[in-house]
Amino acid sequence: MKVTGLFLALVVSPFAFSGEIIPSNNIEILAINGVKAQSSFFGSKDIEVEDGPQQVVVKYIDSFGNEDFIESRPYIFTINIDGKTSIRTEKFNNLSQATKQIDNGLKWYVKNQKGEFQVEKAEQLKGKGFMPYSDIEAIVAEYNKNNITVADIKNNSHKVPAKNSNALIEQYKISNKAQRKEFKMWLIENETK
Repeated sequence: MKVTGLFLALVVSPFAFSGEIIPSNNIEILAINGVKAQSSFFGSKDIEVEDGPQQVVVKYIDSFGNEDFIESRPYIFTINIDGKTSIRTEKFNNLSQATKQIDNGLKWYVKNQKGEFQVEKAEQLKGKGFMPYSDIEAIVAEYNKNNITVADIKNNSHKVPAKNSNALIEQYKISNKAQRKEFKMWLIENETK
């Protein structure tokens, strides 16, 4: 019985996801839909996800020469995954060019089967203290608590992770009183339809 379950898991798992996020060489994916991204044992940075809207947290990391290393703060934005979807930023030739653009705010680009698009609303996350981004899940939860509205959920511009059945409960727990009231009104309105 255990062998059958393992066999089915191996056969079905490659088909569970139809989308893939492919970051460029200088991009690191930190989280998807509020869940910390797992680095691959085999060194691949590509991450399999479901097609559709996905909230991603990424940062720019690059080195210029032996000692010239630079990285940006994490950025958070929602993109539409459609098959193989790549994320990139502009290409910088030297450290000063990269530093200037990081100071001014990076422009992010997404390319999927429908074409290449610039991300319209990419926001920098703000961490606190020493190692400010070590708990990226808590930072994303705090960001979502303050920025995600019921209107965003209605428009499906923010997607709760499908893998975590308790995600909606956790999101409710961290929401403030006004967000809970707004959610209850939305729930009552949509349950009666």
